[in-house]
Amino acid sequence: MHYRTVLNISQEELGKRVEEITGMTITRMTISSYEVGRRKVPVNLVIVFAEIFDVNPASLLYSSKDLIQKFEDDDLMSSRLKEKNRMIKKLQDENNLLKEEVNKQNEVIIGMKSLLSGKQR
Repeated sequence: MHYRTVLNISQEELGKRVEEITGMTITRMTISSYEVGRRKVPVNLVIVFAEIFDVNPASLLYSSKDLIQKFEDDDLMSSRLKEKNRMIKKLQDENNLLKEEVNKQNEVIIGMKSLLSGKQR
């Protein structure tokens, strides 16, 4: 684990820290198996490791490349969503203008009907 080496702690020390937090005994061999991918880290330990390393649990679940791709995908989705929201706003504005125009035309028609009904008397 990159974070373990950054903190400059041994696999044995990491196991002891996990045990202090959880009460679970984690051996150096188990830590080694997690690090080289022979064993998957149990979900409940991901949170414990994140606490020990003082990192977001997601950074332990994904590679740096995966995290960068996820953020880029999120940015792209955000841009698309913003563009769709702009289009919706534009359509709403156009719809409001059309409603105003229809209301004006209705007023003209009502006025003309009123004039015509007055002439017929």
